[in-house]
Amino acid sequence: MKIITMVSLALFALPAVCQEPKVLNPGDPGYKLPSGVTVMAELTKAIDAKKAAVGDEVQAKVEQDMVYEGKVMVPVDSKIVGHVRAVKASSKDDQESRLRIEFEKIVLKNGSEMPFEFPGLVVAVAPERREALNKSNLSDLPVKAELGKAADRVNANPNIQGANSGINAGLLYGTARGVIGFKGLELVEGPEGPVIVAKKNNIKFDYGTQMVLIVATPAGK
Repeated sequence: MKIITMVSLALFALPAVCQEPKVLNPGDPGYKLPSGVTVMAELTKAIDAKKAAVGDEVQAKVEQDMVYEGKVMVPVDSKIVGHVRAVKASSKDDQESRLRIEFEKIVLKNGSEMPFEFPGLVVAVAPERREALNKSNLSDLPVKAELGKAADRVNANPNIQGANSGINAGLLYGTARGVIGFKGLELVEGPEGPVIVAKKNNIKFDYGTQMVLIVATPAGK
């Protein structure tokens, strides 16, 4: 009887040991880009609030290599996939235009996918780099964006580096926040994440528009 009791206790304790979560690193099957990771992105397909609809795919590419422990884990030009989550076109009765997009994953050149643990939120926007170099008001910006409170807390993740260049090269800083170089646009707080707003006319981003993305940190973490 004592032997059976001891074996039963041992078996009861075993699942607690087996259930300890495995820490995944970049390159491991099932790995997801964690909260706080910054991704420097560049649109590869234009977005026009007048034509866009909720659910439309948003296409971009990685603008800078993403490095982990000295090794490139995501090379430049890797594809980034997102979707339009909310959109409102400007109209005669209501001239305001709004756009909220989220990114979900990176597709590497070999076809493998690296999903985001949580939505990738747009926290800064600037024109295509050659156009940005010709802007005269960049020194007056960026304007810090006010971020929402649901799934939009963003914290830096120091383990993965993907935002090392500066605005003097026509590129955004990874620490930039808000709208840079687009007159009449702003990035405002929304209950589900940052929303790009134009008080007049439709929001339109051309091919090459630069964005700073940060993988969200859910509220309470």
